[in-house]
Amino acid sequence: MASVAESGVRLLLSVRDRLKANKYVRRVYYDVKNAQQFSGLYEHDIMLADTVRTESYHRAIARYVKEGDVVIDLGTGNGILSFFASAMRPKKIYALDHSNIIEKAQAVAGANGIANIEFVRTNSRDFNLPEGKADVIIHEQIGDILLNENMVANLIDLRDRVLKPGGKIVPAKFELYVEPVQMRDERRVPFIWEQRIDGIDFAAMREWASSLPRHYYHAPIRPSDVDHLLGEPEPVMSFDIEAMDADGVPGRARYERTVTQPGRLDGFVLYFSVIFDDEIQFDTGPASPQTHWGTTLLRAESQVVGEGDTIALQLIIDDVTDITMWRWSHAVTSA
Repeated sequence: MASVAESGVRLLLSVRDRLKANKYVRRVYYDVKNAQQFSGLYEHDIMLADTVRTESYHRAIARYVKEGDVVIDLGTGNGILSFFASAMRPKKIYALDHSNIIEKAQAVAGANGIANIEFVRTNSRDFNLPEGKADVIIHEQIGDILLNENMVANLIDLRDRVLKPGGKIVPAKFELYVEPVQMRDERRVPFIWEQRIDGIDFAAMREWASSLPRHYYHAPIRPSDVDHLLGEPEPVMSFDIEAMDADGVPGRARYERTVTQPGRLDGFVLYFSVIFDDEIQFDTGPASPQTHWGTTLLRAESQVVGEGDTIALQLIIDDVTDITMWRWSHAVTSA
């Protein structure tokens, strides 16, 4: 019976993976999941309480939205970015969202006497600008792994259809990091086959390692769970949405890091930086002021590394919006 059940689970996982490989199915799934996730208020509670996020956006919007501009707020949510922009006296702000949270944002605008925002409940791909072209697109379509809210595809679609030549996207520049780390001892979770408890060795579990689903090999963490980075961080990819092509996010990345802070390699932490300009930017890395974003650990079997050792990482990204479609491998070369 167990083997029949396991075969059934493998079949279901295989069907799921084939569905995920279909771009249309992924887009529909994302739209439904996104609308549900942001229709409740708790997500907005924690986003508004994130002062790193709100203060950076406030400064950038005050710098780049001008009087008389036509502005699009992609994924307005609770409306905070539109409210920041409205103070700059633009001609019109179109606040777009496909979740019912937009009704609450509209109520806030009315209660605060803000009249230059038109709230439109729609998917951005179905939106057409009545007066031609916009001067600025503002957005915060940023997920825990940066790209998992379909930011690139949605912004490029709007950019190409409704943004004036030379128009501004705020923010447009991003960097993605995948750095080798040692976890804090109390937050470290070894693979089951690495564990030995009261004389019981679970190493026999390694037999099933290759058949486990991809999601087993990554874990959601808080940046504060990291004890320290093992090397000097460098982005594995950088991109500018104002200038990039629709297929501009690479599907593969490879790097080598020299260990400068020796310790225990427990995996690779994924974080990002958001760059408005040379002065206004923030990142979600372990050493930076904390934001509401969580992050992801690409898990690895723990290994002690020394100063001067080299860690090589190979990353294959089948779908930038879905961490379960990422694959990776690494090797350590001793100094």
